[in-house]
Amino acid sequence: MRGDGVDELLTNFEAELADMTSQDMRQSQQRQHSYGAGYYNFACRVPQLKNSEVTCWKWPNWQSCKQTCIYGHGIGTQRGTMRSLTFSCRNSENAWKPHRIADCQRKSSYCKEF
Repeated sequence: MRGDGVDELLTNFEAELADMTSQDMRQSQQRQHSYGAGYYNFACRVPQLKNSEVTCWKWPNWQSCKQTCIYGHGIGTQRGTMRSLTFSCRNSENAWKPHRIADCQRKSSYCKEF
């Protein structure tokens, strides 16, 4: 149907693509089994939050996260009230300080324990 050259190029491309995909999968599996792999695999886990923006920084023995809650921001109100908290956790202690990370509430109170 197509010329031999086109078929050969497609076959070579498909083989290279399959090789790259399997190599990526092997690297991903190796990362999953190492300490600290991925965003949520540190000793101090960051919970899934629905109403918060969380930015984390990781170091070998500890991590810190900044949680931001925004209230009153919308189409009619361009500026809202922004509140931030910073949390830290040593991997050996496995406890967030000053307290557990909790989701922002939509009401006037700041955070809700989950």
